[in-house]
Amino acid sequence: MYSDKSIFPNLIKEVIELRKEVSRLKAEKEKTSISSETPKSQPDKEYLDAILKEYKEDKDISNYIQDINSQLLTTGFTSIHSLDGKYVYLGNDFEKLTGYKAANVLGKAPFSLMHLEDQRKQKNLILPQNLKGKATVTNWRLKHKQGYFLWLETYSHIILDKEQKPAYIYCLSTDVSDKMIVQNKMSRTQKMYNSIFQSSPDALFLLDIHTFEIYDCNKRALKLFKYNSKNELFGKHFSELQFKELTFTDIHLINRRINNKKIWTAEVKCVDSNGNFFDGMMGMQKGENPDAPFILLRITDLTKIKKSQTLIHEQEQLISSISENVNEGIYRSKLSGKLIYVNKAFAKIFGYDNIDEVMKLNAAQLYAHAAQREEITSKIHKLGILNNEEALFLHKKGYQFWGLLNCKLSRGEKGEFYFDGAIKDITESKNYQNRLELQNEELIEVNNALDRFVYSASHDLRAPIASSLGLIEIALKEDNINTIKKYLTLKNKSLKKLDNFISDIIDYSRNTRLDISYEEINLQMMIENAFETYNYIENSSLIQKEINIAIDEEFYSDKMRLNIIFNNLLSNAIKYANLYNNRPEIIVEIEVNNREAIIEIRDNGLGISAKHLNKIFDMFYRAHPDKKGSGLGLFIVQEAVQKLKGSIQVSSTENKGSTFILTLPNMVTTQTHNLT
Repeated sequence: MYSDKSIFPNLIKEVIELRKEVSRLKAEKEKTSISSETPKSQPDKEYLDAILKEYKEDKDISNYIQDINSQLLTTGFTSIHSLDGKYVYLGNDFEKLTGYKAANVLGKAPFSLMHLEDQRKQKNLILPQNLKGKATVTNWRLKHKQGYFLWLETYSHIILDKEQKPAYIYCLSTDVSDKMIVQNKMSRTQKMYNSIFQSSPDALFLLDIHTFEIYDCNKRALKLFKYNSKNELFGKHFSELQFKELTFTDIHLINRRINNKKIWTAEVKCVDSNGNFFDGMMGMQKGENPDAPFILLRITDLTKIKKSQTLIHEQEQLISSISENVNEGIYRSKLSGKLIYVNKAFAKIFGYDNIDEVMKLNAAQLYAHAAQREEITSKIHKLGILNNEEALFLHKKGYQFWGLLNCKLSRGEKGEFYFDGAIKDITESKNYQNRLELQNEELIEVNNALDRFVYSASHDLRAPIASSLGLIEIALKEDNINTIKKYLTLKNKSLKKLDNFISDIIDYSRNTRLDISYEEINLQMMIENAFETYNYIENSSLIQKEINIAIDEEFYSDKMRLNIIFNNLLSNAIKYANLYNNRPEIIVEIEVNNREAIIEIRDNGLGISAKHLNKIFDMFYRAHPDKKGSGLGLFIVQEAVQKLKGSIQVSSTENKGSTFILTLPNMVTTQTHNLT
């Protein structure tokens, strides 16, 4: 048929015209837009039919078409499609570009090689447009034989027959992968930039590099400075955003700094569109893009930060004031014991003149016992906190004192741990507590003694009275004077017993109730007076009495209580004397020095059996039931000795005698100090 190859120059000419049309379309519209115009010249269908018919038979024709491709394309291929989109012709570069052999693709539609996202666009938009006689330019992705995708830019054009009806679709496809990759990267970068720019918590402004005027800003800038739109800000000089009016010198210094690729920062008083002021931090630097130079201005709102700083400062002042004015010692230490902070009260509690002295110590040095600190730190590690723990601490002067410790395990910003605590000196309250406990114990003992006293005293007081009343009734009925005298003698004995008992009660009461009063004591005279007092006792004159006193120092003690002690011990020695001895005797030996008086009262009387010896100081206890007595004497003696902070010991053998040894402190030093 068309064996004459003279038709090819005309075809080439027309294809070149088509290529020029593509360039024109691309220049007028975006790459993905669809041209509504139809090229002025189109290849004739008969030419293409002849070429396609001879294409499979004549190698020269195939090569000639390839020459057309070479003139039209740098990297791409030419293709001709039937109206249903199937390939009917493929240029030689198709295999080179896609990896597929043309023979395996001819007769197939390109959708099988197209990316899924691009298929809908091709089927529903591009192909219908071509069938309507419209040329199109589109970008789409073709899957390479090795699995990756190529970006192709394809110009599609309908070929009409002589009757001006659609016959073929002619396509020129160019590899634009590199360009699309760059465009996609730029698009992502632009999106990321816009995202950062708009989502920044700070106000961002883009300034003209020469005039420092605003030509763009983000949403935060509008909100912070209370503008409704960017148009209200455009053209304003950045200095209009702050209260201070900048001089030419100020602007020059800022410009010089940012041109040296440095950042200019300043804390300024900003002003919004309503004229309200707020604290802000400005930062300005020059952009690094030479193609689109700009200055980036960042403004951070410092209002909350300033308020927080003010609040923190006030809290620090409050904490400092509390720390310095409380009586408790406040401290922070590392786990190793190194002190980080102590207040003045802490130093004072431990006896140090200033804080610096204490800070040189390790916390372990402040405890009286190292084992106690280890126990306390172990509890804090285990529980995280320690409340009201009593501990013995060491004062600077060397003595120990009681402290109440509260401590918590705290964690610093960098993850390090500290002991934060407070110590209160409770020595006085601890001593008071001990005194109170001792007084409670004494009160319990007194109450017990009082119960015993009331029980026994009621009997011993009533018995003489009842006896006397009985004797009076009998005597009233009696007329014989001798008998009446006999009754009166018995009554006299009962009343004397009552009088002695009352005297003992008075001694007990005085010893318990009256405060101690120290004065110089003449021991010789006191003992002699006591013996003289009991000369009336029956058989007293039969007992030999001996007093031996060695005095190195004046003796000071409580006179009233010493009288109680000597009267009771000496009267007992006389009462319980053994008159069957050849020589009944009572020996008193006394040694006095500046510390104490040692008094020994020894007799060879009836003595006390071993079974009674440990009970003779109990209230109302009588070791000799056959002897008349209140049973209060030795009890009162022991009470008086304890009041004088002395001691009393007794040793006795039945029918051989007894020995009482008293050790009483000499209060001469106290008395001398009081006089001074």
